[in-house]
Amino acid sequence: MLNETFSVIFNFSVIFNFSDFRYGTSGMATAVSNTNREVGTDLYKSPEVRSGKVTAKIDVWAYGIVMLEIITGLKPHDLTRDNPDLVSHFLFDLTEKEPKEYLEPEFDEKLVKIIQHGCLENNHRKRWSMEQVLQKLK
Repeated sequence: MLNETFSVIFNFSVIFNFSDFRYGTSGMATAVSNTNREVGTDLYKSPEVRSGKVTAKIDVWAYGIVMLEIITGLKPHDLTRDNPDLVSHFLFDLTEKEPKEYLEPEFDEKLVKIIQHGCLENNHRKRWSMEQVLQKLK
């Protein structure tokens, strides 16, 4: 679903909390069978979730996408772009553009680097923890 709603809650210290991402698995166990199915919002799923791995770092990926939406003003999926999904569009264009060309005027270029290197790292082993991301944001 492209327009599934979710909540982003933040306080005055700019601490973001997400709700209703529903990552992980949902299942029903009985004495006879156990069935599981993957749930979550596709546009915010990390690469490892797509291959069946669930780690704490999937939330860091989703956080990176939401932060990217906020600082750029771009939608997570736009069929008018060469790369419709925001992550591919963003990472590809960073090879040709300066990070400040992406930002809404009120945001710092430092955020682009944190999102690029900390949140949207494809390899979940190299992706930062949420604690590391929040430390860099201070």
